[in-house]
Amino acid sequence: MADFYFTAGNYDKAIELEQKSMNMIGELFGYKSFEYATSALTIANYYYSKGRNDSSCPQNVTDQSFSKAINNLKIIMSVTTDSLLTGYDKLNSKDKYLLWQQACPLYDRLFPCYVACLRNDSTVSDLYNTVLFSKGITWRDYNEAIKADWRIIQKNLHSDEIAIEFISPVDLDVDNIIYYALIIRKDHVAPYMIKLFDLMQLRKTLESASSKFEKDIQLGKLIWGNLEKEMQGIRNIYFSATHVLHQMPIEYLPIDNQKYYFEEFNFYRLSSTINLCSERIRPKYYCAALYGGLDYDYSQELESDGERPKKRAGVESLYNTRLEIEEISQILKSKGVKCEEYTGLKGTEASFKSLPEHNINVLHLSTHGKYETTIETSKYINEDNALSRSYIALSGVNMKLLDPQIDENNDGIMSALDISKMIFKSLDLVSLAACESALGGYSDDDGILGLQKGFKKAGAKTILMSLDKVDDEATRILMVEFYKNLMSGKSKLQSLKDAQKHLRHVDNGKYDTPEYWASFIMLDGIN
Repeated sequence: MADFYFTAGNYDKAIELEQKSMNMIGELFGYKSFEYATSALTIANYYYSKGRNDSSCPQNVTDQSFSKAINNLKIIMSVTTDSLLTGYDKLNSKDKYLLWQQACPLYDRLFPCYVACLRNDSTVSDLYNTVLFSKGITWRDYNEAIKADWRIIQKNLHSDEIAIEFISPVDLDVDNIIYYALIIRKDHVAPYMIKLFDLMQLRKTLESASSKFEKDIQLGKLIWGNLEKEMQGIRNIYFSATHVLHQMPIEYLPIDNQKYYFEEFNFYRLSSTINLCSERIRPKYYCAALYGGLDYDYSQELESDGERPKKRAGVESLYNTRLEIEEISQILKSKGVKCEEYTGLKGTEASFKSLPEHNINVLHLSTHGKYETTIETSKYINEDNALSRSYIALSGVNMKLLDPQIDENNDGIMSALDISKMIFKSLDLVSLAACESALGGYSDDDGILGLQKGFKKAGAKTILMSLDKVDDEATRILMVEFYKNLMSGKSKLQSLKDAQKHLRHVDNGKYDTPEYWASFIMLDGIN
């Protein structure tokens, strides 16, 4: 009957009847049961529709409708959260995925849409904590997810720092993704929420641009331009991306033809701003594994002359990768870091899988990277399948092309799925000096499904990776300079920024265009 009245547009009668039903269900099944919570969700939807559709309601009555919608939605979210935190981490990856697929619309779609209709200190604070929990579950950091609270983040911020969670719920009334920024500043009493743009607006803006550089300028205006007021007096910006922003180097966008945003601010890309709840301790490096100069054919060593591939894509030999790890090894060893170099035939999949036994805290991979987009997406219905589409090439990978029956456990293809099953207890830094190593499938509920997800699940703290195909020689220069800076005592982010600055001035600006220096992004490099 409640549903009948709701369909007829009589929201008050629908709410009255569903409330009676909800009370009876609570008595029968318990007030923490899913049956009770499901009824609460129905009432939440009724209140939401009343607030959105009843234009005759005065504003205060509309706000009351949204407030009651949010309160009822929080009932089912509370029950769902308890369920997720009870044995969730003990499930296999497929069951985790299926369970989260049922739960995530509450956290990543409904709740943000409801709060967008009633943005006050209380509702936005709850939403920020909900986003922290959702991303904690997504990145499999259960302990942090349980403790997540925006107040801890604010306490750990300095006066010239800001934390931003980008979110992208689908509007409930139209099939369009809306991008918002949830912001914490030291001088504000609570987080606040700002609408940036929608997906249709983004597409139109990018399609109308006459060049890639013009696209970047317009994208910068949509994102950082809409946040200029909030960024006043700020030096360090900690942000966590969402949806398509995972695949864009938004920290390197230009302000105009003369300046870039990253020259004015320090941008820290995070898997979640939940990381700011932890103390930012500068690591001490002691053991590194370096992969480069690999023999992909199991038949020939790299030649120092002849035609050399210029991009770290495909499975051709890469001359500069051997020079790269030799130079990096010298830099690390000069600071007392134990180094193991995996070159030629040594860089096998078996050697990679044995790395956790060596207790390394630095892993550098100079090789080919690939994110496979041509395979039928219908085959990839869960996280495991999505992770298998991103991989790095190791020694002997070309043998797989010649002999499809070769042992898959040592075929030279190290997928994000393979990596996710490893356990690194001390791995502080992973440098993926490979093409497209930051790419992967993305969605509201899963974050980015690629090599970065695989390494994060395996325990890596910071990942340096590429969003595009990268030049072989420019990458060598950038990476060597990065480690020089890092070993001199600079932070990870400053080491990267200074390496990019150095690369832009090599050979009178030979590598000054963004295609050479703006491909590499750093995830969770806050120390």
